[in-house]
Amino acid sequence: MKSKLVLIDFYKFNAHYMQLWKIYDHLEIREEKMKNTPLYILNKDRIVECYQDMSAKLNQCDIFYSMKANPDINVVKILKEENCGFEISSLEEFQKVLSVRAPLDRILCGLPIKKVEMIEYMYENGVRYFGFDDMKELIKLNKYAPDAKKILRIYISDIIPDSIEYGMNQKNIEENENELLSSIDGVAFHISKNGNIEFSNRVLDRSEEIIRKLNKDKPIILNIGGGYESNFSEDYYPKLNERLKELKNKYNLQIIAEPGSAIINKGVRIRTKVILVKEREGFYDVYLDAGIPTGLMRKPGSIQVINRSVEKGKRKIYRFLDITSLHRPLFQIFLKHDIQEEDLLDLEECGAYTISYINQFHSWPEPMIIVD
Repeated sequence: MKSKLVLIDFYKFNAHYMQLWKIYDHLEIREEKMKNTPLYILNKDRIVECYQDMSAKLNQCDIFYSMKANPDINVVKILKEENCGFEISSLEEFQKVLSVRAPLDRILCGLPIKKVEMIEYMYENGVRYFGFDDMKELIKLNKYAPDAKKILRIYISDIIPDSIEYGMNQKNIEENENELLSSIDGVAFHISKNGNIEFSNRVLDRSEEIIRKLNKDKPIILNIGGGYESNFSEDYYPKLNERLKELKNKYNLQIIAEPGSAIINKGVRIRTKVILVKEREGFYDVYLDAGIPTGLMRKPGSIQVINRSVEKGKRKIYRFLDITSLHRPLFQIFLKHDIQEEDLLDLEECGAYTISYINQFHSWPEPMIIVD
């Protein structure tokens, strides 16, 4: 009887040992991967935190993540688990969303101009929200996506500075008013990072001019687009939500927002190695193994040296470059600590419009992407 108990304990111990070995082996492999630069590291908890933060800030809206900010499949999986919707602009983005089995009623194609083949495929596979900004595009949608919700994107660059110049202008809306009012299910716009509540109210006034004329017997959609940042002024979101709530109650609206950068940027960092440091004309030029081919084209939120301890000293101007033939600075930053050759750097807050821009310049291999 005793030997039997010892035998059972041995098997339990062996199974436990093997499980520990697998964990150790996984961690060892992961540690090796973390040394292979350049490398993108996704922080799941941070991405979820940023998504929840924007959901709270835009509390009158259904959130549809703008996939162009970062279409990595790991990001799609993380946000799908949070019941986030997705704003897509290509068949390839659609395929990624389908692959994680996102609900079809949580997918919106916001691209104003689309190929017929794209409309047909998406519609046949369940997409029911489409944006447009031209009467020819409306004709295509009526033909190839007859039962879909058609959302008119309006031109706002005359009342919001530096906004993206998509959108049907007032003149075209007035000239085609009858056909538009009989066909559309809502209105959309994009503020392009303009965190001024006065600008937003002007655009909402323009949107309301159209909404009040639409058929109240069917649901009306107001898509307030993207460009919303977490660092807008303290009173911006309370005032915006107050206005949106008023419109929602008045017209029984479904309100959609499409943040991208605000959800993903803080949750991703780039790990890169310093290849060379040169002092030149008052600058310190730092050459990295990450750069334009790996999607690094903008200034990170901060820079951490991770392979050694650093001490603060005199502030220096560092220019960061890649080792391509372009020899063009990627960004410039003041630092109070030295950057040395062979340093491993973590470039923080690099989640937006980096992975999206990975390309084939110099035939560099695509960087690895892992979830931390």
